[in-house]
Amino acid sequence: MDFTSAEPIPSQARATRRRQLAGGSLRLLLPAVVLLPLAMNAAAAYLSWRQTWAEAAAEMTRTAEAAAEYARRVFDGMMLRIDRADDILAGLDDDTIRRREPELHEALGRASTTSLGMGHRPPYIFVFDRDAFPLVSGNLYPVPRGRAFTHREFNQALRGDDAPGLHISPVYIGSVNGQPFFSVTRRRVRTGNGLPTGAYDGVINASVNVNEANAGLRRLAGPQPSDLLALIREDGLFLARSAGPPVTDLRLRDDDTMLAAMQRGEIRALRHLRSGGDDTRRLGAFRRVDGYPVFATAARDEEAVIAQWRRTVAGQLAVGLPATLALLGLSFLVLRRNRDLATSHAELEARVAQRTAALAESEARLRLAQEAGGVGLWDWDIRTGHVFWSDRYFRVMGLDPNHVRPSYESFLAAIDPQDRAQVQANLEAARANPDAYTYREEFRLPQPDGSSRWILEQGEFLRAPLTGEALRLVGVCLDVTERRRSEERLRLLAREVDHRAKNALAVVQAAVRLAPKEDAAGFTRAIEGRVMSLARVHNLLAEGRWAGADLRELAASELSAFILAAGDSEATAPRVEAQGPAVQVGPAVAQAVCMVLHELATNAVKYGALSAAGGLVRLSWEVAQGDLRLRWAETGGPPITAPPQRRGFGSRVLTGTIQSQLGGTVHQDWDPTGLVCRISIPLSRLTQG
Repeated sequence: MDFTSAEPIPSQARATRRRQLAGGSLRLLLPAVVLLPLAMNAAAAYLSWRQTWAEAAAEMTRTAEAAAEYARRVFDGMMLRIDRADDILAGLDDDTIRRREPELHEALGRASTTSLGMGHRPPYIFVFDRDAFPLVSGNLYPVPRGRAFTHREFNQALRGDDAPGLHISPVYIGSVNGQPFFSVTRRRVRTGNGLPTGAYDGVINASVNVNEANAGLRRLAGPQPSDLLALIREDGLFLARSAGPPVTDLRLRDDDTMLAAMQRGEIRALRHLRSGGDDTRRLGAFRRVDGYPVFATAARDEEAVIAQWRRTVAGQLAVGLPATLALLGLSFLVLRRNRDLATSHAELEARVAQRTAALAESEARLRLAQEAGGVGLWDWDIRTGHVFWSDRYFRVMGLDPNHVRPSYESFLAAIDPQDRAQVQANLEAARANPDAYTYREEFRLPQPDGSSRWILEQGEFLRAPLTGEALRLVGVCLDVTERRRSEERLRLLAREVDHRAKNALAVVQAAVRLAPKEDAAGFTRAIEGRVMSLARVHNLLAEGRWAGADLRELAASELSAFILAAGDSEATAPRVEAQGPAVQVGPAVAQAVCMVLHELATNAVKYGALSAAGGLVRLSWEVAQGDLRLRWAETGGPPITAPPQRRGFGSRVLTGTIQSQLGGTVHQDWDPTGLVCRISIPLSRLTQG
């Protein structure tokens, strides 16, 4: 039998088919082995791309939020100093401010001495009148006179009736120190110029040093060297920048999507943008600074984000390319990716923890500043009625947190009954007015000893955007008792100065009325002599703060003009000797005594001992039997043959001054050797003011 043409047996056919199938599967597996790592790496690269951009966006958003909070605290500090400056200048007209520039300069300087924190020095405080002329500054004395700063935007932006409550200026170069700055400006209120309520009457501005603001932003910048933080006005004008060229006249491009979002009123946003400063493509986030027309921005170069992604993908490709180790590479890639993600998340959490710690430290510094400044915080949720008071608020208000629950009713109950109704009415009126965003009130708190302390409360309403309904009121309180007492002392001092001026004018009027008017030259000399006498005693009284003067100093000041005239030698010159105990006399008595001594000395120079060489006047005084007794004795002058036949002008001055004004007595003895005048003044009149 021939077996060469026999059919294969079934088992061999099945084996062949298995080999063929295996070869086909192997041919399919090899491309799969090649493509799988590529697909896995491509998928990982795509995920890494999205993750890298997401992390960059999250970092920029957090950094913008931190920059906005930093800017808000700086601006709040500026506004607090502007409010303090406005309090100091309250009720003063422009002429008074110019006259009192040294005093107000020191007061404004003290009001702005505390630092703003975050590396900022105390701000410059400048006050301008309605015509843009500087009135006073807390940092510069004297301010430039005769130069109007109308070219500064802050002297123009707040003039209109619909002007905003505050203005943030562009960056300028200071004319005094050459440093770049921008300013926070607010209208002056409660001025003493007599303008209608709401009329423009000048501004107060506080300057922010741009270099310090740049440094503050740099401290907030992220780890990427290309990260750029900036403060930008809502019109796109740069105020400060953590890096790059100077920000003077630098602004966002007109077609910048971020600028468009700002102008649409968006509070926060994330955008791809092209920088107006160096035309670089960046991923940027912005956040509006609460309460101010300024945005804080944080941006990172897109090339830096892409470079970060490339570094990540390079590590993945280095592991996944070998096709023969596809599965091992895939496993390693997963482990590597998980490890990278864990590391990335750990780093991210560490940065978040660092930022959180920095924010907590900043808040702690803020609390310390509030404690040091005696500022209490309060927060009233008007819808729910919930009220929060800080520990300092309890202390300022004199309330025990263990016995008093924070509430609107507890607040009203603590106020002096004399002020309570007015405070409540003002608060309710402000709350009901949809256009009122600020609240300010001063009131008294009764004390156990019967006295009162003055408290200043200032807050800001948060209102519903559409209806204007008051939703919340947040603010601070401050004990201003010392300020109120200082104001009262200033009022008393003003009245005292007015009283002294009237007294001086009355004495000058009497001197003019009593002077002889027949001889014009004699009238002039008499008036000049008496006014100079009054000037000398005025200087003495002013040096003693108008508490009085010593009689010996009065005599030395008045009689020094009649001793050792030009050309006289000490041997032949007329002399005056004064001797007596220390006696303190009041301002009115001092003026009267100086007038008497002036008249006696003038008479002695014309007719008596001081008209002759070797003449001598002995002035002495003593206190005896309830009187101050003065004795004026002249010797060595022309002999007196007889008393004067008529009562002269000097005698009338002596009588009018001593007897009529001071209730004393005057006796004149015309001895041949010279005049002897005895004056007696009751001790009860010596302290007369």
